Amino acid sequence: MKRIAAMAFLSAVAVLLISCGGNGGGGATGPTGAPANNAAGCDNTTNASCTVLMVTQSDGTTATRYYVLYIPANFPASSGSLVVMLHGTGESALEYQTHTLMNATADANGFALAYAEALDAPNTGNLRQWNFYFNGNPSPTDNSPDDVSFIRQLITTLQPKLKADPKKIYVTGISAGAQMAIRVGVELSGLVAAIAPLSEALYNTEGTNAVVPAAAGPVSVLMLHADMDTTIPYCGDNIQASQDVTFNYWVAADATVNLDTTTPLCSNGSPTSVNEKDGTGGLSNTEVKFYRLIGANHFSVYYNADLTLFNPNFNTTTGQLSNDIVWKFFAAHPKP
Repeated sequence: MKRIAAMAFLSAVAVLLISCGGNGGGGATGPTGAPANNAAGCDNTTNASCTVLMVTQSDGTTATRYYVLYIPANFPASSGSLVVMLHGTGESALEYQTHTLMNATADANGFALAYAEALDAPNTGNLRQWNFYFNGNPSPTDNSPDDVSFIRQLITTLQPKLKADPKKIYVTGISAGAQMAIRVGVELSGLVAAIAPLSEALYNTEGTNAVVPAAAGPVSVLMLHADMDTTIPYCGDNIQASQDVTFNYWVAADATVNLDTTTPLCSNGSPTSVNEKDGTGGLSNTEVKFYRLIGANHFSVYYNADLTLFNPNFNTTTGQLSNDIVWKFFAAHPKP
């Protein structure tokens, strides 16, 4: 229950920061508009863009889930990519479209998007929340939805339907959605080529019981994290893992052999001078890439923000806008 209360509090802080125009120390947040405390979610009876997916969960029960699919006119069947988008606590799939502006990036590059929607979590005041815990730890929801089965079935349903390239399936998300993307990377790496968790850490501890299992297989990982993030502290705390722990987990999981620096991201609880860290040469040629967003806050990637404001290492090759940075990394890391 402590973990649930902490998440509810942290989510409220994050919303307050954005809605009040706060930036945690200088980072722009884009146009006004914060993740609402459960704004209207998907309902296919009132919104034609919402699609129902009946999910068979691991316990044999069936759950009604929703997603929003966006297919650009230039999507190439048989060679196109599918990107699964996972919103933060309290958001909806429809809101996440608005906050990310990713549809325009899909139009420019010809990839399909599936915005998945979490279920309400009674223990968080009925905010939508993902079930991102491992190994039977307490779920952040009373009804403990099987979100891994949801994402798995979403991918296995849409990939043949769209004729998307099965080697080009990617998952990204922000905050709790990023935590769910991490769980997908750990448990569904056979389906997913790369993940991009934004503004998150590897795991959220519940006392000393949190144990992250070994990843099922290699997966490329892009990490973007703000050093002024007060929701998920950059260097971790007694609840959140640090960015070092997160980075090192993926490096070990992929048996990465080449690091551009061995200098840690944090020292004595504070960021070091390292603004970018790269691990290459992993299994199946995977890569683990980290960027520090200097002076930015938890939601500074929203509204396709210009991230050159927060890190000098972003350029036309890596991408300069948040969506382009994520997409360029994905496009460069299909499964072999």
